[in-house]
Amino acid sequence: MPRYSTRDPSGFKSLNSVQRQTIFVRNLGEQNWKHLQKIAGESSATDIHDGAFSDIANASSQLHLIHGLWGEHKARAKGEKTGGGLGDAVNWIARTVSSPFRAAWNIAKNYAHNNYVNTVTNHTRLVARMLKQTYITDIDKRKTDMGTYERIEDMSTDFIDVWEDDERDQILVTVRGSINPEDWLVDDAKILVTGKPRNKIAKQLQKVFDKYEKTNDIECAGHSLGASLLATAVSESDLQPDRIDLFSPGTSFIPGTSDPVGDVGKRPNTWIYANAADPVSAGALGENHTHLVLNAPQSFVNPIANHSLDQWIVPPNP
Repeated sequence: MPRYSTRDPSGFKSLNSVQRQTIFVRNLGEQNWKHLQKIAGESSATDIHDGAFSDIANASSQLHLIHGLWGEHKARAKGEKTGGGLGDAVNWIARTVSSPFRAAWNIAKNYAHNNYVNTVTNHTRLVARMLKQTYITDIDKRKTDMGTYERIEDMSTDFIDVWEDDERDQILVTVRGSINPEDWLVDDAKILVTGKPRNKIAKQLQKVFDKYEKTNDIECAGHSLGASLLATAVSESDLQPDRIDLFSPGTSFIPGTSDPVGDVGKRPNTWIYANAADPVSAGALGENHTHLVLNAPQSFVNPIANHSLDQWIVPPNP
């Protein structure tokens, strides 16, 4: 087994958080991922457990390794010793054989760190609960009030609800994700192939802004397809929400496609909430967003749990 000599090229500081390690692994293309595994299978270092190199070399996918990194993170949070493990092995390989991995490394290094515990507030959880109401297909069965907000019933549609906090002069627009075959076969497919869905809610949003923009702060939130619809509507218009919340936004991993989530995500008032193991939002991890909150994988066997709004409602799974 070859023993590589460790060197530390300029700019290759260790990625010391599991969030940055996740983003690095997510942004390795297929060729570089296989190269990383090949090097892991050939490597040995005095300060890295051989089992860590072996786990990387034999991981069935990048997602498999990400689950391992977060498992190690949880163990460390419990006080267990994890030195020389997966995270250290990833850092060691990238520092030692730097060239192929520099682009992914730079994306991860520049990740604006937002900790789940510190950034997912009671308001965030309330917004997530309100988004779940917008998924209810029978509009009359949606709640009429939540927290300090009341739903403006005559502005509810198939895709959106509009909520008003009259005392604080605040409006919240919630946009649902996919619930029917048209959503899955048309708009979700368009996101995968072209990077964005049809611009289906721009006119509805314009009505909200025409009525309330001069007298209220307007926050807009969407989940999954709804987040992509919201990003598309905002990026292709002059609408200026005071805050934008994109939960598990639908993105494309195909290079060169449109990227409204990435465009809107660079705004200083946009917050993106994504799960480290959610394939639907994987494309969002390749951008230098202003505010990206990355949650731990909720399940290895149930990908729906990693995409669900519930993870932003319940107490954190750090």
